[in-house]
Amino acid sequence: MTGDRSYAKNGGFSGWMKFRLSSHRIGIILIVLSFVWGMYLIRIQLNDRQSQSEFLKAKIIALSKEYIDAIAKEKGLNALGDYDDVEVQEMKKATAILLQNMLARIKNLEKQVEDVILNSTSEFQQLSKQIKSLNRTINNINRTKGEIICEIPNNAAFPDCGDKVKWMLENWKTEPRFAQNGVNGSICSILVYLSEVENWCPRRRIKIGATQEVCSVPTDPAFPHCPGKIKWMEQFWKSDSKFTSHGVDGSLCSFITYLSEVENFCPLRLGRQAKKDCVIPVDKRFPDCGNKIAWMSQFWASDPCYEKDHGVNGTICSFIVYLSEVERWCPLLPGRTLKEKENSPTLIKKPDLSRTNVVDLLNILVTDKPVKFEWIKRRIEQMWPHWQAAFASMKERIDLQNTVQKRILIHIGVLSNEDKMHFAKEATKGGPLGELVQWSDVIASLYMLGHDVTVSADLATVQRVLGSFAKAKKQCPQEMPDNIDLVFIDYIGLRELSVKIGTLLPQFKCKLRIVDSFGTEAQFNYNLFKENIPGGSMGAYGRHNLDLRQYQTMFPHSPDNSFLGFVVNTSPPLKAAKRTRRKAKALVYGKHVGMWQNLQNKGFLEVINKYVEVHATVGGGSESEVARHLPNFVINHGVVSQAEVHKLLNESMVFVGLGFPYEGPAPLEAIANGCFFINPKFNPPRNRLNTPFFKNKPTLRQHPYCEEFIGSPHVYTIDVNVLSEVEEAMKEIVLKEDFCQHKPWPPIKALVPVQGEAGRSCKEVCLSKGMVCEPEFFSKINSRDSLTENGYPCNTSAVEEVPSLIAPGYRQNPPACIVQTQALLFSCTGTSPSTMRLCPCRKFKKGQVALCEEC
Repeated sequence: MTGDRSYAKNGGFSGWMKFRLSSHRIGIILIVLSFVWGMYLIRIQLNDRQSQSEFLKAKIIALSKEYIDAIAKEKGLNALGDYDDVEVQEMKKATAILLQNMLARIKNLEKQVEDVILNSTSEFQQLSKQIKSLNRTINNINRTKGEIICEIPNNAAFPDCGDKVKWMLENWKTEPRFAQNGVNGSICSILVYLSEVENWCPRRRIKIGATQEVCSVPTDPAFPHCPGKIKWMEQFWKSDSKFTSHGVDGSLCSFITYLSEVENFCPLRLGRQAKKDCVIPVDKRFPDCGNKIAWMSQFWASDPCYEKDHGVNGTICSFIVYLSEVERWCPLLPGRTLKEKENSPTLIKKPDLSRTNVVDLLNILVTDKPVKFEWIKRRIEQMWPHWQAAFASMKERIDLQNTVQKRILIHIGVLSNEDKMHFAKEATKGGPLGELVQWSDVIASLYMLGHDVTVSADLATVQRVLGSFAKAKKQCPQEMPDNIDLVFIDYIGLRELSVKIGTLLPQFKCKLRIVDSFGTEAQFNYNLFKENIPGGSMGAYGRHNLDLRQYQTMFPHSPDNSFLGFVVNTSPPLKAAKRTRRKAKALVYGKHVGMWQNLQNKGFLEVINKYVEVHATVGGGSESEVARHLPNFVINHGVVSQAEVHKLLNESMVFVGLGFPYEGPAPLEAIANGCFFINPKFNPPRNRLNTPFFKNKPTLRQHPYCEEFIGSPHVYTIDVNVLSEVEEAMKEIVLKEDFCQHKPWPPIKALVPVQGEAGRSCKEVCLSKGMVCEPEFFSKINSRDSLTENGYPCNTSAVEEVPSLIAPGYRQNPPACIVQTQALLFSCTGTSPSTMRLCPCRKFKKGQVALCEEC
């Protein structure tokens, strides 16, 4: 029984102990729940009393005491009597450990609460700073919203815009009319005035309040190469014009747009679609197509005419259609053709070859101010017998009946702007006459050949011939009536036309013939030429992208241009008057007193006066003023007629240049009338780098025509500051027995490609071989095969096809054969110290450099 009791007792105690342990566990769970509840209360209190840590501490301790009392009550003090001493001690130890753990947790919690409060305060302060900064940014955005940021436009049709803006920035307060028209000193107000009031700058629409896009580099696993491509674009987006033509402007957003919509390297931006657009064509015949598309992509919205008149809508396709069919910068898209106007056979007329009355010609020279044509009329009337004799001789050799009458407009810009330039008025006082000589001869020759000629010296006449211009100038070319075949005009007149009309259509530009005294070189003509030009900018001339042969020069400055020339006046052939006996007399080339004022060294005239009398025809000032600037030994006849000038030339032995004018018809007329010409040589040669007169001319140098193409014994090119050279020349002139007869020049035989030396121009290379550079044949030698056939190692060297002033040629370092891609840059005068040019030379008749066997 004892054993059974013992088993029963042990078994019962064990079950009871399991029950008691479960109650203990429940107590612990209650403690944990109470702890969580305490934390919740603490959180509530933190929201209301973040700065009262002592309050929280006291509250936590009070709650903890309540938890312990609850446990004690749950256990019951009387219950302890049921346990033996060992069990009671074990429970006390367990409770002590539990309380110690609780106190440690409470202390740690208290510290964390304090940290939370402190950190929350710090974070709140930081957040406050960020909010203030954001407010400042928002205020700045609000303050600048609606402002317009204007930049000075770079537009070839308005070359003087930049200079005018700079002048206005400094001087806009000097005249009330500027402020009355809204000028307030800002670039925007100045651009509005110069575009809408004075037409010096292009008009453009400016978007106000545009927002700046914010983009981030996409991290899409489907486009793993996107970040790398964006980094590449950041460095090299300017390396190819195709990027800018697709709207890439250097911003991250433009990179992502291009890489997603064009090349598919990045995911599409929200709300955008992949472009199904035309590919920018690559065609050697149109090397500037990509650059023009890039320009259009940025500025096509600057004038409504692109969209309204030509259907441009911002796509590459619309750009190509416009640039191929309107401005002719790109090749035609497949399936498209140019719209050509039909020429009615009824409009074709035969030339009127019966014009013999000079009065009929003089009657068409009518303008708003008679003084404009006064000098031209006098020259035409004086030269009319020459024209009649020359025309009769021409009709004997050439059948002109099968030619077609051209409708020709002649607009003389230097006379149109008479109110400012006083060109016609000064011509009667000893001013420059070279341009008027050439214009007189152009008018007379075209009229004599039977063409329908209209001569203009004012824009009203031009408008009557070409039709009404648009009220406002447009960026895109205007349609011009097809009632004119040719337009002879000068640079000033062309500028007038461009300011009034705007961009000219290629179909109209090809009709232009620019009467250009000094000639225009390739780098000044090509609007997209990027290399530095010696002496600064191009000035007000050039940049018209014409065929260089459209420039008609007074002298053959460069074979690149067309040599128009002028008529050298001699004694009228119909009057067989006896030739005046030539005297020991010299006539000085200097008709205006200003040419003598600037003459620093007049000593060479004293040397000439030792051998001959020195005469002059000087005007442009009072008699006393003229006498003050002329040496005492000079016999001045004053301003005289052309007939009197030729009488003096027939009596003189020597025609003496002063160094200015730099060129003109007078020296050739003197040589034709039997005079020796003393041609002053400048050391160093005068050009746009050292002489203000040439600074804005579209050429880098003068042309030594008399020195190279006439030469001894008729021309003595000497440094007049070296008196010994003057002395030698005068001795040789006086000893000459027959100085009236011209020696025959050698005939033209062949065209020859010549390999040039590095650093020399084709003009120099051909001249050194006794030939002249012929630009017409550049295209025939502009190939790898031609370079190889003429001795260049192009089969073993790289070939670079680039727009260049020195192509075709061979560059020595690094070695490469250079082939031209821009026909407008073919140049006889271009040089490079590292390049040997292949030059198209031809033989010429000395004195008649423009003539050849096939002419």
